[in-house]
Amino acid sequence: MTTYKGIKGFTVQTLTSDPSTPSAIGQVYYHSPSNTLKYVSEGGAPGGSWSSGGNLNTARTTGGLAGSITAGLYFGGNTPPSTQITEEYNGTAWSEVNNMTETARDQMYGWGTQTAAISAAGVTGSTGGKSKLAEEYDGTSWSAITENTTARQAGCSAGKVQTAGIIIGGKDSTGPGNSDNNMTEFWNGSAWSELNNLNTAGAYMAGGGSSTSALCGVGGNRPAQNESWNGTCWSEIAEQNTFRDQGGGAADSNTAGIIYGGEGPPVTAKTESWDGSSWSEVADMATARSMGSGGTGGQSGGPTSVLGVGGQIAPGARTNLTEEWTAPVLKVNTVSTS
Repeated sequence: MTTYKGIKGFTVQTLTSDPSTPSAIGQVYYHSPSNTLKYVSEGGAPGGSWSSGGNLNTARTTGGLAGSITAGLYFGGNTPPSTQITEEYNGTAWSEVNNMTETARDQMYGWGTQTAAISAAGVTGSTGGKSKLAEEYDGTSWSAITENTTARQAGCSAGKVQTAGIIIGGKDSTGPGNSDNNMTEFWNGSAWSELNNLNTAGAYMAGGGSSTSALCGVGGNRPAQNESWNGTCWSEIAEQNTFRDQGGGAADSNTAGIIYGGEGPPVTAKTESWDGSSWSEVADMATARSMGSGGTGGQSGGPTSVLGVGGQIAPGARTNLTEEWTAPVLKVNTVSTS
């Protein structure tokens, strides 16, 4: 009789319960209670769902978002007008902390953790003036850092740590009526530098990831178009199923991410996941809304743990609602014996 050991050269471990830690990814085992052979793969967005979280103290849209589902940071935004308000999330409730120190603004780029975050660029709602102001947060207060190169708003951001992040695309003020931008800028903790451009300029985008592996797209004049970043250059990838701009986004890398919410019009609750080759529709948000794009991509949870914060549920109607997206880190698969 053919055995697994005879084919693969090693025996299969017998377990009475399924593994639950990431170190089990790739493991093959015999599950004795079900009398089946199983293996463990990465989980992610397809098995996820949205649930209600604590409300913001101040309803607003187009703020910057950093941190995680249990230690979040939401800063700036539009109430209207633009604001400097900063709130921290502990997994249950939001609390107001020290305001941003530079000019109040929204549609910023942001990334990092609750105790070490970056806010860059944006627009001042009262004047419509584009900004290249940048600030860093240390868990207690904000302080000014070197300005980024080009004043702009409503692009896409990616970064897991304060000292390594990128800002991508957006609206700048170089042309009549403001122009879509294709620029990528990198922050290394002390200075900004320009990297290779997007293939197609755009604004009101969503995305996320790290400074070396990211997703960006969706919005403005980029109907359903997306691009992947490998740390050196951008390449076009598959379109998502539902066009929207001003959505939220989060990613672990350029092969694992989600986009959620946005404006079609109308506002949508749809969520889609990216597995490196295609987009799939997954569980909808409870409340349809546009997230404001830009600063949402700086979350650390990727496609398994994401915050949807604030936003606009109808023209002029801001919300303070928070939703939490969670998806399994692991997926247990049954091996077919047919």
